[in-house]
Amino acid sequence: MIRFAARLTCFAAWLALSACAVGSGGERVNPQDLRSDFERLYEGLQSGHVALYANRSKEDYDALYEKVRDSLDQPLTKYEAYLKFQEFAAFGKVAHASVNRPSDAFGGFQRRGGRSFPIFLRIVDGVSYVGENYSGNEDIAPGDKIIALNGVAMSDWLERVSRHVSADTPYIAHSLLEFRFPRYLWVELG
Repeated sequence: MIRFAARLTCFAAWLALSACAVGSGGERVNPQDLRSDFERLYEGLQSGHVALYANRSKEDYDALYEKVRDSLDQPLTKYEAYLKFQEFAAFGKVAHASVNRPSDAFGGFQRRGGRSFPIFLRIVDGVSYVGENYSGNEDIAPGDKIIALNGVAMSDWLERVSRHVSADTPYIAHSLLEFRFPRYLWVELG
């Protein structure tokens, strides 16, 4: 029941944010509304989780809260706000503490001809392998080890994109990334 209540509380904060930015997602939410929604998000996380501070101290969470709240000094789109809110929720490394993502952002990007990373991963003990290949390149086969992307080690990419994923452990984060890595890579790179 606590997990369910926590998700509902986070979802309620997201609904409030969504109500401020109805439409194409390009409309901007004013800083006052962003701060109010962000405050409600943190209150919801605190009241909805028995062990919110199991993986991160309250002091660390409070310091990040202050930093993010202070950064909410200019209007943001719904999607930009989602990125900040989700990264904050994921900071605690609690799998069920997340903000519902605005699914229209990535879908809209793809509808406008945007391309994404064409490979789904298989991650074993922190090592990335090709799980499924949709690139059209026949030289890439399932099971091939992926060492780096654009000269950056895969371990670094996994760490970077994992900050957007609510997960208690790297194992859980990696299991979530196996079918969502292209989307989270897009989130990380814009």
